[in-house]
Amino acid sequence: MTRVGGYWRPLAAVARLLEELGELAETLASHGDDGHGLASELADLWIITTAVADQFLGEVAEPGSLKSPPPPSPEPSNPEPSDPFRGLVAAGGQIARIVNYYDGPKTPRALAGWPPLNDAVAEFHRLLATVAHAHGVDLGMAVADKLAAIPARDSDRFAQAEHDPSTAPCLEQFRLIQTTEWGVDVERARLWGAPTWSAQPLASNVAAIAPTLTSFTRAATRERLDGYVVTGPALGSTDTLDEWVRDVLSELASHDPRHDEAVSQPAGDSVAEPAVTFNGVRLSAAAFSGPYPHILLRPSDVRGADRSR
Repeated sequence: MTRVGGYWRPLAAVARLLEELGELAETLASHGDDGHGLASELADLWIITTAVADQFLGEVAEPGSLKSPPPPSPEPSNPEPSDPFRGLVAAGGQIARIVNYYDGPKTPRALAGWPPLNDAVAEFHRLLATVAHAHGVDLGMAVADKLAAIPARDSDRFAQAEHDPSTAPCLEQFRLIQTTEWGVDVERARLWGAPTWSAQPLASNVAAIAPTLTSFTRAATRERLDGYVVTGPALGSTDTLDEWVRDVLSELASHDPRHDEAVSQPAGDSVAEPAVTFNGVRLSAAAFSGPYPHILLRPSDVRGADRSR
């Protein structure tokens, strides 16, 4: 992904998913297809959905290990098994519904019955394997061939990706901290990161954080994300870590997308970690010093990288 420009914004990836589903439908409708075009389309669908899952730190099975699910039992009123392509479209719609909540403008009326994105992608991949099996396509080989061709074929086709919180440069800096008061192995932690701190004023930097932090607060519990890392500039001789953290949290509160529903002000005392409510989620803020200061924002109901699903 990094060799061809990086991860896309999840909403853009869902648009690509719709495009690829349309191309698969056209290929399936073409009786003259020799199988190569079908394999290519199936590989594209596996790759784009895997990329979206990976952005939310999902765990995706290798395409060659996927087993197609058993066909549904025929209903008395419908003696024929369901078309696997129709099931694939429905599973793609579930992915789109989840991503539109995490990264889009739509807030659902209720989340009851919604699977995590990782589970929705796994279901899509199982159905993708069904289509591949039905048409004699080796999905693992198709994906391997496509991945081998992408760097040369597509390296100049896509614009530079927007900031991707799952691969933010600040995460590498934060993971250089070998021991922390957090008490969790940093290498195992499921973290997102803020955009690189720029030379712009603090308010401008915090404004750039707000969009992906909003997505983080929507996805963290459902996708088992442990924390969101903000890495600041080197502090001057007159600056202190506590002051910088307090200023960042105060500015974050002013960007709270749900600020009209509740007063979102930093809270805390000299003993407890400072905290802020953002998008309706209470976030504690652990500060770490070093060449560059770090803030680790953790939802109050997320308790470390080793908890079970």
